[in-house]
Amino acid sequence: LRNRLPARQETMNQTATRWALVAPILLTALPSQAHSAPTGPQDLFVALSIEDALARADNQDRLLLAFFDNAESVDAKRMLAQTFTDQGVSNWITDHAIAVKVSSEDRDTLNKYGVNLLPTTMLLTGERKVLLKAEGFRSPVELLVAVNTATLGLDDPKRPEGVQSENPMAWMAWGNHLFNNDPSRADEALESYLWALENGESHLPGFRAMHLEFLLERIAYLKPFTDKAVQSLLRGQRDLKGKIVRGEATDVEVHEFVRYSFWVRKENATVDLFVELKDSEDPRIIDLRRQLMRADLKRVTAWRHYEDVLMLVPEPMKEIQSRVEAYTKAFEEGAEGADADVRSQIVDDASDYFECLLAIGRGGDGMALASIVTSAFPTGRVYRSFIERTTRLDLFNLAERLGKEGLEKVKGKGRRLIELELQRAAEKAKGKKRFDDFFENDEEAGEDDGDGER
Repeated sequence: LRNRLPARQETMNQTATRWALVAPILLTALPSQAHSAPTGPQDLFVALSIEDALARADNQDRLLLAFFDNAESVDAKRMLAQTFTDQGVSNWITDHAIAVKVSSEDRDTLNKYGVNLLPTTMLLTGERKVLLKAEGFRSPVELLVAVNTATLGLDDPKRPEGVQSENPMAWMAWGNHLFNNDPSRADEALESYLWALENGESHLPGFRAMHLEFLLERIAYLKPFTDKAVQSLLRGQRDLKGKIVRGEATDVEVHEFVRYSFWVRKENATVDLFVELKDSEDPRIIDLRRQLMRADLKRVTAWRHYEDVLMLVPEPMKEIQSRVEAYTKAFEEGAEGADADVRSQIVDDASDYFECLLAIGRGGDGMALASIVTSAFPTGRVYRSFIERTTRLDLFNLAERLGKEGLEKVKGKGRRLIELELQRAAEKAKGKKRFDDFFENDEEAGEDDGDGER
């Protein structure tokens, strides 16, 4: 769900600092209970099936938080290590919910609840009403915002009137109430969410940054019930695109354009706009185009816009070196900027730049870039990322070279990641050789026999 790229990082940093403004309102959604904080994520999850946990939640008038896990997923591991060990998250669960962990091997349960992406965090009532379905990684702040926002409206609210008519939280609560209880009033729910989306920031600073994702998600989920939902998303995306094309968009609006595009299921719109703005000489539009590229660098690279990337980032080695040094310093000092998100983003961006450099014939620079990252973070995942890119470009000798280096440096389970990626490279190389041999033999069989026919 979530690309954690520079634009998004900036937005979430703003979100975190504004949390204090909105938290008092959100945290009144459910009554607090006495609790003692758990010592680790395993203490949060009861050893029950999801059905038994739902029955217990129903009996205790509590909610059920179901975490659909995957032991092989990096994001799932990060949530267990970071999100569910957070004091605020654990306190919220202890206060309001029963938590259960569902294994990826439990296919029947995954299918029953429509879980296609792991990890997924779902919040349900004891009556099996789905209040939240959050796919992918969620940080502690993101998860707290999501669960508190999703529970707005559980106290059977009324349509906001008087002073409350200018309270975006009241409109979200009313929208949630209609969304959860009366599909026939989807148009009213949509109007409530749109009011909050369009007017919330002017009444509650930080509101839009905090709740944009939730509101876009809810509007998208209303699509089966009202045609106006998709129209509103397309209109929002179109308006943001117009601002970018005219050079009037703020940095935050570039991020919002990417998220609107995601929820209208037009993820390629970011790349398409990146290409559309290619010939502009307006400094502001060039800057916005650079932000579009950074917001979806992986997709821009996958579409092989290699030269465009390197025109906008002419010195990728210097950038990555600077980010690695900043991360290392923050890590040593125990400061912000040393979390797994930041490190993961450095590796992902470096891998994209690495592919661009190799593709345009700057192999030496590409290997120097890879060396900066593998020296700082000599892990199986890091080596796998670079080997994967050499394989995509059919540079199998380079894949073997990186793999050999990685196996010498990496110990433990990380070696398995490198071995698997090398195995994929070898299989692709073998398949490509058979493909090339086939056409070479075909050409030989079809050579001119001297009489002008083949």
